[in-house]
Amino acid sequence: NSRNLELLPSKIAQVGNGVFVVNEEFINSLNDKEKAFVKPYYPSIKAYQSKFIPKNYLLYLTKKNCNSLEGMPNIAAHLEKFKNIMLQRRETKQGKLEWYHLHWPRSERFFEKGLKILSLRKTPSPCFTLTDSPAYCPLTMNIIKTSRADNRYLVALFNSSIGDFWFREKGKKQGEQLQVDKEPLLEFPLFIPEKTDARYVEIVKLAEELLNLSKNQIEDNHVKVKA
Repeated sequence: NSRNLELLPSKIAQVGNGVFVVNEEFINSLNDKEKAFVKPYYPSIKAYQSKFIPKNYLLYLTKKNCNSLEGMPNIAAHLEKFKNIMLQRRETKQGKLEWYHLHWPRSERFFEKGLKILSLRKTPSPCFTLTDSPAYCPLTMNIIKTSRADNRYLVALFNSSIGDFWFREKGKKQGEQLQVDKEPLLEFPLFIPEKTDARYVEIVKLAEELLNLSKNQIEDNHVKVKA
C-alpha cells in the first residue's frame, strides 16, 4: 500500500504489487524446492463455484514449514525487495517471526486437498461453495470442515433465503453488507434431517445440480437456491 511504499527505495514497486502473492510467470522461474512452497490462492469466490483455476499463487512460508531461505534464490531475491516492510511488523521486531514469514498464517489442514466449505465474510448476500481441491484463502473468507452433515446440504442451506434471513437479522452487518463471521455460523439453528428424508435428499440434489451448473457459467454469474 501507499504507506508501505514509503519504506522502499524508489521504483522498486507500485501500490498493489504482490509480496507473498505472485503470478504464474514468477512461479515458472522457481526451482523444485521453491515450488514446494507455492500454493493456489483464491482471494474471493462465488456462490456454488465449482471450477477453481488460480490466477495467482501464494508463497506459503511460515514459522512451521520454513526456517531458512537457503536453496531458494528466486524467492529470496523477490522478498528481499520488500524486506524493509516486513522488518516493521510487530512480530518480526519481537523475534517471533523471521522477516520472510507470512504474518498471520492459518493451519494448513484447512487449505489442503480435502472436502471443505468456503464462504465470503463480507458479502451482499450469503456466498458459500464447496471444493475438495487445495485452496489457500485470505482472512476475508471462512473455511468450514465437518463430517457431521452432507456438505452440499449445508452449502444449500447457508446460501438459501433462510440463510440470508439469519445472517441479515441475527448476524453482523457492515453497512448493507452481511458480515458472516464465526459467531453467526456457530449459532445457526441447524436442522439436519435423516438422510432418507425426502426434503434432505431434494436439497442435496439441488445443491449438486447448482455446483455442476456453475462449471458452465460465465465467471460473473451468481447462482443461488431459494428455500
